[in-house]
Amino acid sequence: MKRVSEMMEPDWAALLDSGDINTFLAQLNLHAEIGRAVAARRATRSRLAEGLNAWVNLVEACVKHDTAILAAEDWERTLDGLPPEEQPVEPSDAYLGAWRSSRESQAARDIEDWRLSGWPPEVLQPQQQMDEGPVLFAIHRFFDAAIDHARALCLLLNDPGTSRAPLVLARVILDASAHAAYLLQTPVEPTERLIRTLNETLARAGEDFNAARRQADSGGMDKAELEISAIFSAVETRSQTKWKRDGRSLPVIGERVSTARMTTQLLKGSSNWNVLSGVVHSKEDEGLRLLLGHSPGLENPHRDSYIALHCFGAVIGVTTFAQQLNSYTGWNLKPAIDGTNFILSVWADGCGLNDAKHRAAEIAARVHSI
Repeated sequence: MKRVSEMMEPDWAALLDSGDINTFLAQLNLHAEIGRAVAARRATRSRLAEGLNAWVNLVEACVKHDTAILAAEDWERTLDGLPPEEQPVEPSDAYLGAWRSSRESQAARDIEDWRLSGWPPEVLQPQQQMDEGPVLFAIHRFFDAAIDHARALCLLLNDPGTSRAPLVLARVILDASAHAAYLLQTPVEPTERLIRTLNETLARAGEDFNAARRQADSGGMDKAELEISAIFSAVETRSQTKWKRDGRSLPVIGERVSTARMTTQLLKGSSNWNVLSGVVHSKEDEGLRLLLGHSPGLENPHRDSYIALHCFGAVIGVTTFAQQLNSYTGWNLKPAIDGTNFILSVWADGCGLNDAKHRAAEIAARVHSI
């Protein structure tokens, strides 16, 4: 029974106070050994990758299925009532792949509200955009980015030689998910949602302007400035607009909301975004190097759970994104959403959140072997 009691978590402070250093060191070694065994019981990186990749494939298949059906219905409405000689040619793959919402969805109600409020058609549906309205156009871009990088994250998790790279991709996924969640947030008035979306367009156009300015590309500067001016003109007196053409600042309607703030809102207070800055900019401190097992002579058995923990925000972000997208568009993403709890539970295990259960199982196995 003494051997069994030794496996229970000791009172480390009392053990130190006793002055029995030999017992303290023996207990330390024993529980480090148990800790390594617990780490081996967690969901592996390959299992996390397998689960996430399957979920990503499922949500993408659901989106493609629903958008294709809605595009076909939209095309039928276009043909309805037209004589055969006036009917357009068959729709292109780009048309059928464009995003449209259900007629009874919040997305459709927003578009109707914007039209009745007098927003110019060129702002609501620029000629080069096939997605239905500016919000779906922006969300489509964020979705593609999040899904693409999530697949790449799965590939990197399957490579045991990578540790920093999954964290970098996790921040990119979190970035796309946070911006999308901010646009899809509820309850938000239609005008406020449109302003948020136009700010995304302005930020991209502002980056285009700054890049052209650095390259002395006057044509590129003029093109970006025309896009920015058109949006500012459409906004008119609805909200304050700001922009300094200095090659550094970006145009904005009202006050800019940072990605870090959007991430904090998405994760309910946790700013996983800032935690990953050191990795993204190759400025991680020695503590992070220790956790990743990169310090000379140190192999950290908990490295994979640390990586999983700091990628977990991205998984939460992209699954939240899918749930919000389902609600806003009126699509049926239920098959993917039904699998969300399973994916999150597997990732929670890989992060170490089930360690108490694994520790009890490890101790029980050792007791049985005595």
